[in-house]
Amino acid sequence: MKVMRYAWLLIALLWVVALLNYLDRQVIFSLFPPLQKKFSVSATQLGLLSTFFLWVYGAISPLGGFLADRYSRKKIIIISLVVWSAVTWLTGHVTSFNQLLGARALMGISEACYIPAALALIADHHGERTRSLATGLHQSGIYLGVIFGGWFGGWMGEHYGWRPAFTLLGVIGVGYALVLIVGVREAPPAVAAEPSGERNSTERLRFLTALAELFGMRNFVLLGTAAMLSSIAGWIVMTWLPLYLYERFQMSLAGAGFSATFWIQAAAFAGILGGGWLADR
Repeated sequence: MKVMRYAWLLIALLWVVALLNYLDRQVIFSLFPPLQKKFSVSATQLGLLSTFFLWVYGAISPLGGFLADRYSRKKIIIISLVVWSAVTWLTGHVTSFNQLLGARALMGISEACYIPAALALIADHHGERTRSLATGLHQSGIYLGVIFGGWFGGWMGEHYGWRPAFTLLGVIGVGYALVLIVGVREAPPAVAAEPSGERNSTERLRFLTALAELFGMRNFVLLGTAAMLSSIAGWIVMTWLPLYLYERFQMSLAGAGFSATFWIQAAAFAGILGGGWLADR
């Protein structure tokens, strides 16, 4: 009973991290107008802020997952949170557009390590009867993070300028890492599929060998392709819809950021919880 209570407490703890993960990456898109004015850049250059982040994030994600299979998932989660929060803080202190691009690339590296480790830790603590719902609950934090990032970035931009939004979020993330140090623990051997801490398997897969094995699985390729296609559409919307609403309908920064994210993500929030519940059955 205590094991299951902690398994759900873990979801609550990681839910906040998932929210911060997407809040920190989304907030910049509601701030495109003041950023464009500050750095005198074109729409194409603004798009690079998303492109740099996503290309680096996509390239590093397999490595992040590989590390989470071999080392402490708790440590990887905490280090990832601290580093991307520090980068978020740093974003609020850049002095050139090239520095802003560099900060987005660094965020891609640090954030890419979180999701694989978090999902693996959830799977360690939840069996087949609760794993899908637990994953869905965790992922719901992502959708609220997108909504909050859209609104919060715009609101901060209107009232305090674009820099304080990044500074405040960076401080919050580093502070929450202290909560994780106390609250998160590796799964006990009786629950986890493999021992916590450094993995002691006598047949450790090398990175390229592991990739070859995965891409040899038909279901992995199909699911990966589906995720890629949905992400293309999703990131186009998340990147550009706030600016479009701001320019086309003369909405406020906060209003455009909220409207660009709320309706889609609220529906996704309901879908992920319902889908998780159904998948366990």
